[in-house]
Amino acid sequence: MPSHNFLAGPSPVTAPMHHPLDERTLVNGWLRQLGTQARMSLQLDDQGLCGIGHTSGVDCVVEVPDRSGRLYLWSPLLPWPGLHPQLIAERCLGAHFLGAQTGGASFALDPSGTELMFWQIHPIASLDESRFATAVIEFIQQAAQWRDNLQRLDLRPPADPLPRPMADTELEAAGIQRI
Repeated sequence: MPSHNFLAGPSPVTAPMHHPLDERTLVNGWLRQLGTQARMSLQLDDQGLCGIGHTSGVDCVVEVPDRSGRLYLWSPLLPWPGLHPQLIAERCLGAHFLGAQTGGASFALDPSGTELMFWQIHPIASLDESRFATAVIEFIQQAAQWRDNLQRLDLRPPADPLPRPMADTELEAAGIQRI
């Protein structure tokens, strides 16, 4: 059986051939249609990026890297670290297990480590105009929901530790006997 290095990406025999101009032209067509529906002008720039602002205050970036065959959606959620980074990290790690609570998206820190990001990847070959619009809209809705939930969690003071039973010496000092 032939071996394949899965970390190196798709096998050249089975991978569809993509030309970055064709991928970006295709995605630009989808962006124009989505923009028309949203009364916005949407188009990838020379770097393959398109920012989409939403009324919720969430910014989403559509990214089509050169020769990747992939479309990335990403959105900054919160400055990192926030007031309670452990609470935020625990919530994010638990929620993105198998993508069940995130619609298949994941959390990460941006390369500078100053923003908590929400991101998702789609093979371009799996999308059409309708699937693209649905993916972008659902992603923005999820990002807005996560941003709001995590902001509330980060502003909440840490929970007080659970009360612990008093030690026998503390009970005796208080004149109480354990029964």
